[in-house]
Amino acid sequence: MVFAGLIPALLMLALVVPALLNMRRPTAIALHVDGDRFVVELRGWDRFYCCRRAIEMPIATIEGVGVFRRERVPAEGLRWPGTSWPGVIRAGSYGFGSARDFWDVRKAPEVLVVALQPDQEYRRVVLEVPQPREEMLRLRPQLGPLDWTP
Repeated sequence: MVFAGLIPALLMLALVVPALLNMRRPTAIALHVDGDRFVVELRGWDRFYCCRRAIEMPIATIEGVGVFRRERVPAEGLRWPGTSWPGVIRAGSYGFGSARDFWDVRKAPEVLVVALQPDQEYRRVVLEVPQPREEMLRLRPQLGPLDWTP
């Protein structure tokens, strides 16, 4: 009976250790345009960290896409739901109401920012992608340029 309490602890450890180790890996995100919608598909551990499988938004509600230094993008608001460990990961939904942002970023120096019009689920979607400038150039014809100074 001494080992009965050990089993839940080992199961928890079996989940927590891989989650912590995978926080250091790059994000697993696929971005694509599907008809009149822009889709951010979260894969692997990113689904767990962000508490979502995907974000879909009508292209008509997107103000534009741009690349910015990570420290220039305001990271404000309470996390709800998501994962945060300062200096390691910021993933999930942050803020409330018109000040709600979605993040999936580890340690990238530059991030891809998709800004949305007011009264949408999010005001900004901030993502770490392997080649942010190339991704921005690929998406700009459909989503438009982002004229924003953080």
